[in-house]
Amino acid sequence: MQHAEEGQGISVRQIEELFHAKYENLCMIAVRYVDELELAKDLVQEFFVYIWNKRDQIRLKSSFEAYAVRSVKNICVTYIKRQRDLIIY
Repeated sequence: MQHAEEGQGISVRQIEELFHAKYENLCMIAVRYVDELELAKDLVQEFFVYIWNKRDQIRLKSSFEAYAVRSVKNICVTYIKRQRDLIIY
């Protein structure tokens, strides 16, 4: 998988490569946080929609794969916090 050059947006090819190579791994990372496979898939899909929409604006300082893993973890944590807040209030 190619790395994005610093200062450049993410290419369509990079998104496609990441999706085909790492979608299942990203889902398994997400399922460790949310304990439901279908929900994990939805959250990973949310990540791919986000990067697709922002591909020209995202500037990477590390590998695209590392960015994807960190992003999916953050999306999961945000989801869990929102669900917890809904229960509390």
